[in-house]
Amino acid sequence: MQYDFFMGLAAVSAMPVVAAVAFLCAPLAAQPRLPESNPKRLIEKADRLAWLYNWYLAGPIYAEAEMQFERAGDSRNALYAKIGRLRSEWESMSFPEVSEYLATALESPLVQNDPQLRLWILDAKGTVDLEVNVASARQVYEEARELAGKLGDKAREARASGELGIIAFLDGGTGDAMQLLGEALRTSIELKDVGAHIRYLNLMGNGLTLFGRPEDAIRYYDRALQLVRSTPELDTSVMAVSGKAKALIALNKRPEAEKLCAALKAAGSYCEVWRN
Repeated sequence: MQYDFFMGLAAVSAMPVVAAVAFLCAPLAAQPRLPESNPKRLIEKADRLAWLYNWYLAGPIYAEAEMQFERAGDSRNALYAKIGRLRSEWESMSFPEVSEYLATALESPLVQNDPQLRLWILDAKGTVDLEVNVASARQVYEEARELAGKLGDKAREARASGELGIIAFLDGGTGDAMQLLGEALRTSIELKDVGAHIRYLNLMGNGLTLFGRPEDAIRYYDRALQLVRSTPELDTSVMAVSGKAKALIALNKRPEAEKLCAALKAAGSYCEVWRN
């Protein structure tokens, strides 16, 4: 099944979940140049973009780092960079094959003895499994949340809880979903986790539109867009703009919604509004 949760806590999508995330979380910006010859600095730069869910710009940086680490014989960091690269590309790949590859990686001695690397791969596998096996995604994110807690990584622990909120919604537990997402949103604010803050504002807005409260939803989208404008690495949030357009249509303000989507489409991005 294909779910529209990432585009709106909505019913059914015309796009796979992971492909939707790639479209909706990607900002409108040009690909960066890659003059850096130090792969560790490349990873730092890519991680900063990925933490903002900007996989579009992070992907080629991870790819360059992967090649440099491979040439240096650094298998651990080459694998880390490869996972980052895959996350930027897998909307065009076979999700079951990616999930199987990640499962195999998790069983390797290298990953089993490296909790930070394991957490990185668990997060990747959870994202893919949301598309192909929700039950597996739940197990993966539960392990990720526990491992992040043991590592004292409150931000990743909160993010894993947010993903479990999405899974709760897919399982029909609307109340649990909104509670988990609400808690993840509050934690993102406390920790100044801008990427998660923007994402959960958008998801809460999507849920409010779905539950018949589009006016409240617009306030969440506007807060997300305000955060984007204050973040240099981001140009816009396609998820926020698309979500706001859907909320405007729910308020019978189609011309305003079409104007928002027209701006995205003019920039070459994707925008979907409610079907009539």
